[in-house]
Amino acid sequence: VMWILLLTSTFGFIAAHHLMDYTLAFSLHMLFAELLLITIPFTRFFHAVLIFITRTLIGYEIGRWGGK
Repeated sequence: VMWILLLTSTFGFIAAHHLMDYTLAFSLHMLFAELLLITIPFTRFFHAVLIFITRTLIGYEIGRWGGK
C-alpha cells in the first residue's frame, strides 16, 4: 500500500512541475489516487481514522445505558 501512496505523490509532483508529459503524468497520478482510494478501507490506514469514530460511538452507547 505504501508504494501506491509513493507513486501517487511522485506522479503528482511530476505533473505539477511538468517534468514529463503533463497528460501522462496527471493520468498516472489519478490512476494511483483512485487505486489508493479503493484500497484504503481494507488497510491499516483506515483503522487510524476509524478508531476515533468507533470510540466515540461506543462511549455514546455506554452513556445512554447509564454506564460510568
